[in-house]
Amino acid sequence: MSRLALGLAALAAVIQGVSGQSAYPVVRRETISRTLRAERLVEVSTISGSIRIAGYDGDAVDVAVKRTVRAETEAAADAAAATVSLEMKEADGAIQLLGHANLQPGCDWETITRRRTKPSSEVAFDFDVRVPLNTQLRLCTVNGGAVEVVATAGAFEIDNVNGPITLTGIRGSGRATTVNGAVSAEFAENPKAASEFKSVNGDLDVTFQRGLSADLLMKTFNGGLFTDFDVMALPLSVAVAERRNGMAVYRGSRFTSFRVGQGGPEIKLDAFNGNIRVVRSR
Repeated sequence: MSRLALGLAALAAVIQGVSGQSAYPVVRRETISRTLRAERLVEVSTISGSIRIAGYDGDAVDVAVKRTVRAETEAAADAAAATVSLEMKEADGAIQLLGHANLQPGCDWETITRRRTKPSSEVAFDFDVRVPLNTQLRLCTVNGGAVEVVATAGAFEIDNVNGPITLTGIRGSGRATTVNGAVSAEFAENPKAASEFKSVNGDLDVTFQRGLSADLLMKTFNGGLFTDFDVMALPLSVAVAERRNGMAVYRGSRFTSFRVGQGGPEIKLDAFNGNIRVVRSR
Protein backbone atom coordinates (compact mmCIF):
# COMPACT_ATOMS: atom_id res chain seq x y z
CA MET A 1 0.00 0.00 0.00
CA SER A 2 1.34 3.47 -0.87
CA ARG A 3 2.16 6.12 1.71
CA LEU A 4 -0.76 8.18 0.43
CA ALA A 5 -3.18 5.28 0.92
CA LEU A 6 -1.81 4.58 4.38
CA GLY A 7 -2.11 8.24 5.28
CA LEU A 8 -5.71 8.42 4.08
CA ALA A 9 -6.60 5.23 5.98
CA ALA A 10 -5.03 6.59 9.15
CA LEU A 11 -6.83 9.92 8.71
CA ALA A 12 -10.15 8.13 8.20
CA ALA A 13 -9.59 6.11 11.38
CA VAL A 14 -8.80 9.28 13.34
CA ILE A 15 -11.86 11.09 11.97
CA GLN A 16 -14.08 8.10 12.77
CA GLY A 17 -12.71 7.88 16.29
CA VAL A 18 -13.12 11.59 16.92
CA SER A 19 -16.69 11.63 15.57
CA GLY A 20 -17.60 8.61 17.71
CA GLN A 21 -16.09 10.19 20.81
CA SER A 22 -17.72 13.57 20.19
CA ALA A 23 -21.17 11.97 19.83
CA TYR A 24 -21.25 10.27 23.23
CA PRO A 25 -17.93 10.58 25.11
CA VAL A 26 -19.40 9.15 28.33
CA VAL A 27 -19.93 5.37 28.23
CA ARG A 28 -21.03 3.24 31.19
CA ARG A 29 -21.53 -0.52 31.15
CA GLU A 30 -22.84 -2.93 33.74
CA THR A 31 -24.27 -6.46 33.77
CA ILE A 32 -27.29 -7.43 35.86
CA SER A 33 -27.81 -11.15 36.52
CA ARG A 34 -30.72 -13.02 38.11
CA THR A 35 -32.16 -16.51 38.27
CA LEU A 36 -35.96 -16.75 38.01
CA ARG A 37 -38.65 -19.40 37.60
CA ALA A 38 -41.19 -19.63 34.77
CA GLU A 39 -43.67 -22.40 34.11
CA ARG A 40 -44.90 -21.32 30.67
CA LEU A 41 -43.87 -17.92 29.24
CA VAL A 42 -40.85 -15.62 29.03
CA GLU A 43 -41.33 -12.17 27.49
CA VAL A 44 -38.32 -10.00 26.64
CA SER A 45 -38.93 -6.43 25.47
CA THR A 46 -36.49 -3.61 24.72
CA ILE A 47 -36.27 -0.59 22.42
CA SER A 48 -32.49 -0.63 21.88
CA GLY A 49 -30.47 -3.81 22.23
CA SER A 50 -30.19 -7.45 21.26
CA ILE A 51 -31.92 -10.57 22.58
CA ARG A 52 -30.38 -14.03 22.77
CA ILE A 53 -32.36 -17.01 24.07
CA ALA A 54 -30.95 -20.52 24.57
CA GLY A 55 -32.97 -23.55 25.63
CA TYR A 56 -31.66 -26.17 28.03
CA ASP A 57 -32.83 -29.16 30.03
CA GLY A 58 -33.51 -27.40 33.33
CA ASP A 59 -36.25 -25.57 35.22
CA ALA A 60 -34.71 -22.14 35.95
CA VAL A 61 -34.50 -19.01 33.83
CA ASP A 62 -30.98 -17.56 33.97
CA VAL A 63 -30.87 -13.90 32.98
CA ALA A 64 -27.87 -11.70 32.18
CA VAL A 65 -28.58 -8.16 30.97
CA LYS A 66 -25.81 -5.86 29.80
CA ARG A 67 -26.86 -2.25 30.16
CA THR A 68 -24.88 0.34 28.18
CA VAL A 69 -25.40 4.05 28.76
CA ARG A 70 -23.87 6.49 26.26
CA ALA A 71 -24.18 10.21 26.94
CA GLU A 72 -22.80 13.61 26.07
CA THR A 73 -22.06 14.47 29.71
CA GLU A 74 -21.82 12.78 33.09
CA ALA A 75 -25.00 14.57 34.14
CA ALA A 76 -26.85 13.23 31.10
CA ALA A 77 -25.58 9.73 31.91
CA ASP A 78 -26.84 10.06 35.50
CA ALA A 79 -30.25 11.19 34.26
CA ALA A 80 -30.50 8.35 31.74
CA ALA A 81 -29.51 5.74 34.32
CA ALA A 82 -32.16 7.09 36.69
CA THR A 83 -35.03 7.34 34.22
CA VAL A 84 -34.54 4.51 31.69
CA SER A 85 -35.60 1.50 33.68
CA LEU A 86 -35.05 -2.25 33.61
CA GLU A 87 -37.78 -4.38 35.18
CA MET A 88 -37.95 -8.12 35.86
CA LYS A 89 -41.39 -9.43 36.85
CA GLU A 90 -42.71 -12.85 37.83
CA ALA A 91 -46.46 -13.53 37.85
CA ASP A 92 -48.80 -16.43 37.06
CA GLY A 93 -46.10 -18.68 35.65
CA ALA A 94 -44.75 -15.97 33.35
CA ILE A 95 -41.65 -13.77 33.41
CA GLN A 96 -41.38 -10.29 31.91
CA LEU A 97 -37.92 -8.84 31.24
CA LEU A 98 -38.45 -5.22 30.24
CA GLY A 99 -35.72 -2.89 29.04
CA HIS A 100 -36.93 0.72 28.65
CA ALA A 101 -39.92 -0.32 30.77
CA ASN A 102 -40.93 3.32 31.27
CA LEU A 103 -41.31 3.76 27.50
CA GLN A 104 -42.35 0.29 26.33
CA PRO A 105 -43.99 -1.81 29.04
CA GLY A 106 -44.13 -5.02 27.01
CA CYS A 107 -44.17 -6.37 23.46
CA ASP A 108 -47.83 -5.52 22.87
CA TRP A 109 -47.19 -1.82 23.54
CA GLU A 110 -46.91 0.43 20.46
CA THR A 111 -43.81 2.58 20.74
CA ILE A 112 -43.46 5.95 19.02
CA THR A 113 -39.78 6.87 18.70
CA ARG A 114 -39.80 9.87 16.36
CA ARG A 115 -37.27 12.56 17.28
CA ARG A 116 -36.30 15.83 15.58
CA THR A 117 -33.00 16.23 17.42
CA LYS A 118 -30.28 13.90 18.66
CA PRO A 119 -30.92 12.94 22.31
CA SER A 120 -28.27 13.73 24.92
CA SER A 121 -28.01 10.04 25.83
CA GLU A 122 -28.76 6.50 24.64
CA VAL A 123 -29.40 3.38 26.70
CA ALA A 124 -29.21 -0.16 25.32
CA PHE A 125 -30.16 -3.42 27.03
CA ASP A 126 -28.64 -6.62 25.63
CA PHE A 127 -30.38 -9.72 27.00
CA ASP A 128 -28.77 -13.17 27.27
CA VAL A 129 -31.32 -15.60 28.70
CA ARG A 130 -31.30 -19.36 29.26
CA VAL A 131 -34.76 -20.93 29.45
CA PRO A 132 -36.28 -24.41 29.94
CA LEU A 133 -36.77 -26.17 26.61
CA ASN A 134 -40.56 -25.90 26.33
CA THR A 135 -40.88 -22.27 27.43
CA GLN A 136 -43.16 -20.11 25.30
CA LEU A 137 -41.32 -17.02 24.01
CA ARG A 138 -42.53 -13.47 23.33
CA LEU A 139 -39.60 -11.32 22.15
CA CYS A 140 -39.35 -7.82 20.70
CA THR A 141 -36.74 -5.15 20.03
CA VAL A 142 -36.71 -2.05 17.84
CA ASN A 143 -33.35 -0.41 17.14
CA GLY A 144 -30.26 -2.13 15.86
CA GLY A 145 -30.43 -5.34 17.84
CA ALA A 146 -30.41 -8.92 16.61
CA VAL A 147 -32.75 -11.57 17.98
CA GLU A 148 -31.29 -15.07 18.28
CA VAL A 149 -33.04 -18.20 19.56
CA VAL A 150 -31.20 -21.50 19.96
CA ALA A 151 -32.47 -25.00 20.81
CA THR A 152 -35.94 -24.21 22.15
CA ALA A 153 -39.10 -26.31 21.75
CA GLY A 154 -41.88 -23.93 22.80
CA ALA A 155 -44.08 -21.63 20.74
CA PHE A 156 -42.54 -18.32 19.72
CA GLU A 157 -43.70 -14.84 18.77
CA ILE A 158 -40.88 -12.51 17.72
CA ASP A 159 -40.90 -8.91 16.46
CA ASN A 160 -37.90 -6.87 15.35
CA VAL A 161 -37.70 -3.59 13.42
CA ASN A 162 -34.09 -2.77 12.57
CA GLY A 163 -32.25 -6.05 12.82
CA PRO A 164 -32.21 -9.74 11.88
CA ILE A 165 -33.89 -12.75 13.48
CA THR A 166 -32.05 -16.10 13.66
CA LEU A 167 -33.62 -19.33 14.94
CA THR A 168 -31.36 -22.38 15.20
CA GLY A 169 -32.21 -25.94 16.20
CA ILE A 170 -35.79 -25.12 17.19
CA ARG A 171 -38.69 -27.53 17.69
CA GLY A 172 -41.61 -25.17 18.19
CA SER A 173 -44.01 -23.22 15.98
CA GLY A 174 -44.81 -19.53 15.77
CA ARG A 175 -44.19 -16.18 14.13
CA ALA A 176 -40.97 -14.24 13.42
CA THR A 177 -41.21 -10.86 11.67
CA THR A 178 -38.88 -7.92 11.10
CA VAL A 179 -38.80 -4.82 8.91
CA ASN A 180 -35.12 -4.25 8.08
CA GLY A 181 -33.20 -7.50 8.31
CA ALA A 182 -33.07 -11.13 7.30
CA VAL A 183 -35.00 -13.96 8.94
CA SER A 184 -33.32 -17.36 9.20
CA ALA A 185 -34.95 -20.40 10.82
CA GLU A 186 -33.50 -23.90 11.11
CA PHE A 187 -35.88 -26.53 12.50
CA ALA A 188 -34.54 -29.54 14.36
CA GLU A 189 -38.12 -30.88 14.28
CA ASN A 190 -40.72 -29.81 11.75
CA PRO A 191 -43.44 -27.48 13.09
CA LYS A 192 -46.74 -29.03 14.11
CA ALA A 193 -48.76 -25.80 13.97
CA ALA A 194 -49.14 -22.83 11.63
CA SER A 195 -46.06 -20.59 11.45
CA GLU A 196 -45.16 -17.30 9.78
CA PHE A 197 -41.90 -15.64 8.72
CA LYS A 198 -41.85 -12.10 7.35
CA SER A 199 -39.41 -9.32 6.40
CA VAL A 200 -39.95 -6.12 4.44
CA ASN A 201 -36.26 -5.61 3.55
CA GLY A 202 -34.43 -8.90 3.87
CA ASP A 203 -34.22 -12.52 2.75
CA LEU A 204 -36.13 -15.40 4.35
CA ASP A 205 -34.21 -18.67 4.74
CA VAL A 206 -36.05 -21.58 6.38
CA THR A 207 -34.64 -25.09 6.76
CA PHE A 208 -36.91 -28.04 7.57
CA GLN A 209 -36.19 -31.68 8.26
CA ARG A 210 -36.73 -34.25 5.51
CA GLY A 211 -40.22 -35.71 5.54
CA LEU A 212 -41.89 -32.31 5.85
CA SER A 213 -45.67 -32.29 5.31
CA ALA A 214 -47.02 -28.76 5.14
CA ASP A 215 -48.73 -26.15 2.97
CA LEU A 216 -46.36 -23.32 1.98
CA LEU A 217 -47.71 -19.84 1.22
CA MET A 218 -44.95 -17.73 -0.33
CA LYS A 219 -44.93 -14.11 -1.51
CA THR A 220 -42.26 -11.59 -2.53
CA PHE A 221 -42.36 -8.39 -4.60
CA ASN A 222 -38.65 -7.93 -5.42
CA GLY A 223 -37.09 -11.37 -5.16
CA GLY A 224 -37.44 -15.03 -6.05
CA LEU A 225 -38.99 -18.15 -4.54
CA PHE A 226 -36.72 -21.20 -4.15
CA THR A 227 -37.18 -24.69 -2.67
CA ASP A 228 -35.56 -28.11 -3.05
CA PHE A 229 -38.63 -29.94 -1.70
CA ASP A 230 -40.91 -31.76 -4.12
CA VAL A 231 -44.01 -29.56 -4.19
CA MET A 232 -47.42 -29.48 -5.81
CA ALA A 233 -48.94 -26.12 -6.72
CA LEU A 234 -52.28 -25.45 -5.02
CA PRO A 235 -55.17 -23.49 -6.56
CA LEU A 236 -55.19 -19.76 -5.94
CA SER A 237 -57.34 -18.74 -3.00
CA VAL A 238 -60.66 -17.11 -3.81
CA ALA A 239 -60.69 -13.35 -3.30
CA VAL A 240 -62.81 -12.17 -0.37
CA ALA A 241 -65.39 -9.43 -0.99
CA GLU A 242 -65.75 -6.38 1.24
CA ARG A 243 -68.69 -3.95 1.01
CA ARG A 244 -67.70 -0.30 0.59
CA ASN A 245 -70.14 2.44 -0.31
CA GLY A 246 -72.56 -0.10 -1.71
CA MET A 247 -69.91 -1.78 -3.86
CA ALA A 248 -68.09 -5.10 -3.55
CA VAL A 249 -64.31 -4.75 -3.24
CA TYR A 250 -62.29 -7.93 -3.81
CA ARG A 251 -58.87 -8.51 -2.33
CA GLY A 252 -56.64 -11.44 -3.28
CA SER A 253 -53.93 -12.81 -1.00
CA ARG A 254 -51.27 -12.76 -3.79
CA PHE A 255 -49.55 -15.71 -2.10
CA THR A 256 -48.34 -18.62 -4.20
CA SER A 257 -49.34 -21.87 -2.49
CA PHE A 258 -47.54 -25.21 -2.57
CA ARG A 259 -48.18 -28.54 -0.87
CA VAL A 260 -45.24 -30.50 0.49
CA GLY A 261 -45.76 -34.19 1.24
CA GLN A 262 -49.31 -34.86 2.40
CA GLY A 263 -49.89 -31.27 3.43
CA GLY A 264 -50.27 -30.07 6.98
CA PRO A 265 -49.74 -26.89 8.98
CA GLU A 266 -49.75 -23.65 7.00
CA ILE A 267 -46.29 -22.07 6.73
CA LYS A 268 -46.52 -18.46 5.53
CA LEU A 269 -43.41 -16.72 4.12
CA ASP A 270 -43.73 -13.07 3.16
CA ALA A 271 -40.82 -10.95 1.86
CA PHE A 272 -41.25 -7.64 0.07
CA ASN A 273 -37.64 -6.89 -0.93
CA GLY A 274 -35.88 -10.22 -0.64
CA ASN A 275 -35.60 -13.84 -1.70
CA ILE A 276 -37.42 -16.73 -0.04
CA ARG A 277 -35.59 -20.06 0.29
CA VAL A 278 -37.16 -23.19 1.78
CA VAL A 279 -34.70 -26.08 1.90
CA ARG A 280 -34.16 -29.53 3.37
CA SER A 281 -31.74 -30.13 6.20
CA ARG A 282 -28.60 -31.94 5.10
